[in-house]
Amino acid sequence: MKHNFTKVKEKLQWTKRIKQDKVDNLYLKRFGKKYKEYRQLWNKAGKDFLPDFPIHIDIELIDACNLACIHCFRNEEIARKMGITINTGARFPLNIFKEIMDEGKAYGLKAINLGFSGECLLRDDICELINIAYESGVLDIRLITNGILITHNLAERLLNSRLTFLSMSIDATTSKTYENLKGKDCFKQLEDNLTYLIQKKKESRKDFPLIRGSFYTSPENQDEFGPFLEKYQDNFDFIDCQDFKDLRNVKKHKKGNSCKMPFQRLAIFANGDVAPCCSFFSKKLIVGNITQSSVKEIWDSKIMKGIRKGLENKGPSKVCGECLQTIG
Repeated sequence: MKHNFTKVKEKLQWTKRIKQDKVDNLYLKRFGKKYKEYRQLWNKAGKDFLPDFPIHIDIELIDACNLACIHCFRNEEIARKMGITINTGARFPLNIFKEIMDEGKAYGLKAINLGFSGECLLRDDICELINIAYESGVLDIRLITNGILITHNLAERLLNSRLTFLSMSIDATTSKTYENLKGKDCFKQLEDNLTYLIQKKKESRKDFPLIRGSFYTSPENQDEFGPFLEKYQDNFDFIDCQDFKDLRNVKKHKKGNSCKMPFQRLAIFANGDVAPCCSFFSKKLIVGNITQSSVKEIWDSKIMKGIRKGLENKGPSKVCGECLQTIG
C-alpha cells in the first residue's frame, strides 16, 4: 500500500534521518488516519496556528544520568557555564504523571517522550509509566536512552510494552571514541544490549517499538559516521544523525531566527518545572510548575504567549536568542 507522505512526513530540526519513509509507512500502517492527523497538526503548529493543547510533552523522569557526555548540559562543567543546576536525583512523582496523563486524555494529547533530559531507565517503573500513557490514549509513546541499562529482561519487557519509539544514543563505533565522548568505557556493554534487543525484536516479528539509532556528530567522532552506517543501518529501523552544537562556545555559531517548539510542545522537569521546549537551554526558561498549575493553564499563560510573540516577530527572549545562536 502506498501513502502520500507530503502532509505527514516528520519535519526535523537539527537532524538528518535515514529511512524516513519506512518510519512514516509503519506508523500509518498501525495508526492510519490518527497518525496522519497527528503529524499534520504537528507540521501546522507555528506562528499562524496554535493548538489548544501541546501536541507533545517531554517528561524528565529523573534528574540523573549514568554517563557524563562531554557535549551535554548534564556535564558539570557545561552546566556551571550555563548557570543551571543538574543531577539532583529528583524523581518525577507518579501521581503527578497520572494527573498529566488524565489531562492529556481530556485534551487529546498525541505524544510523550519519557527520555527527556535524564536517563529514564534509572527508573524501575518505566513500563508502568508506558502503560499509563497508553491507557490515557497517547498515540506516540517515545523513550530515549543511552541503552546501558537495557538488561535482557528489560529488553523483553520494553518490546512487549505499548512503546512506539525506542531510541538509543550510540555516537561511536569504537570503545575509545565512546569513552572520550561519554566519560565511561561502556561500549561493549552497549553493543551486547543492542544485539540482544534487535535479535529479540526480529524474533517477535513486531513492527513496534521502532528502534532508532542516533549519532551526534562532533569533532571527536566525525570520521566514524560512515563506519556507523555500515555497521548499524541494517539493524535499526531508522537512524538519526544530529548536527553538532558546541555548548562550550555558543558565540561562534551563526544565529537562527525561528523555532516552532513553543507552538508544539512543553517539557517538564523532574522537580515539576515546565519549559517551552526540549532544547539544552530549556532549563533556563521556566514558564511554570506542574505542581502549581495545569498543563492547559501553562500552555495558555501570559509568559508562553510572550515567548511565542517574540519568536513570531523575530525578537526572541534572551534565552531563546541564546539557544538560536546554536541552531543557525
